[in-house]
This record gives sequence, C-alpha cells and structure tokens, in this order.
Amino acid sequence: MLPFYRIAEIVIYTVLNFLPFLLLALYPFRRQLRFSGKATAVMIVSLTAIQICIALTTATHPGQFNGLLSLVSTAIYGIFYFIAVKASFGKALFTLLMLSNAANLAVMCAKCMEGLIFGKEMALQAYRWTYSLCLLFTSVAVAIPLSLYFRRYFSDGINKQAGSASWNYLWLIPATFYLIWYWPLYRSEATSLERALQPSTALFTLFINVGAFL
Repeated sequence: MLPFYRIAEIVIYTVLNFLPFLLLALYPFRRQLRFSGKATAVMIVSLTAIQICIALTTATHPGQFNGLLSLVSTAIYGIFYFIAVKASFGKALFTLLMLSNAANLAVMCAKCMEGLIFGKEMALQAYRWTYSLCLLFTSVAVAIPLSLYFRRYFSDGINKQAGSASWNYLWLIPATFYLIWYWPLYRSEATSLERALQPSTALFTLFINVGAFL
C-alpha cells in the first residue's frame, strides 16, 4: 500500500502529463465532438482516473510492466479519442500520434532535467514531486508553441476537405516516429528511467519530434 504522499505525487504527475496534451488534441476538432461539453468533461475525468490507476500500478511494480502499460495507456487514450471526436480515422490518428510524441518529449526532457538538477538518486524514484516540477516547465515549453501552431495553422488545415484522402496514410509518419523512440527506450538492458536520465535520450526524442513536424 502506497503512503498518501506517494499517491498525491502520482496524481499530480498524471494530471500534468495527461490533461494539457489531451485538451490540445481535442482543440482542432472542438466543433466536431460527438457529445455535449458536459458529457465530454465527464469522459475526460474518467479517463484521467484510469491513467492515474495505470500510474499507480507502474509505481507499485517498477520495471515489470512499463512498456506494456505504456501501450495500454496509449490504446485507452486512442479509444476515447475516436469515440469523442467526429473526424476521419486518418485525421484523428495523425493528431493523436503527433500529440503523443510531443507529450513523450516533455516527459523525457523533464526526467533528464530532474536528474541534472536534483540528482540521479531522486530521479530514479518514479513520479516524485521533483519530476512533476520539471514536467510543469517542459510541458509549458512544448505545449505553448504547439497551441499557437494548432490555432494558426493546424486546425484550419486538418479541417479542410481538399486532400482529405491523403490523411488515410499520413498518420503513418507520426506512427513511425513513435515506434522509433519507443523501441530503444523500453527494449534495452537499462530501465526506461535510466535511459530517460541520459541527455542523449532527451536529445534523441527532441530530434524525433522535430523530424515529425518537419
């Protein structure tokens, strides 16, 4: 049984990690939601609770199911997204994968920052308050430019009918970049936490995201 302060740390981390990018993913299709605003809000709260449960499982079984739980978390996120948004499969999947990659960038950079500022001993402990503090800064650094890009360019472009058939395969681009960062992070002798502490991992993830957007 985790002590209360650890549960609080995990809840804070999950909310910081999950909600900003989920809301950003919904923004381009804000006029194409299947349900009312209240119903969508209830779904978001329920989904956040599920993500917290996944994080609690990861914390109580460190290193055992991290890769699998990451995939499960992404799958649940995707199911919610396709249910909540009335958009073509390709457009929704492209947006979902692109934002997943951006969220992973914020997470990787936050863990690396935590290790550099607070030391490796603290950083190797998952979901500590030091991680959430670093994640707050990296999420702001990633989410603000993305929100400006979505508002000025992406929202209008993805909702245009011209070239709509191309979205049926354009999602393969962010999917490829997702697999590129996922495989070396979880399929190596070092744990995912140890890999995330390496500045080279943060730089690699940054490179992947820049490549995806270009």
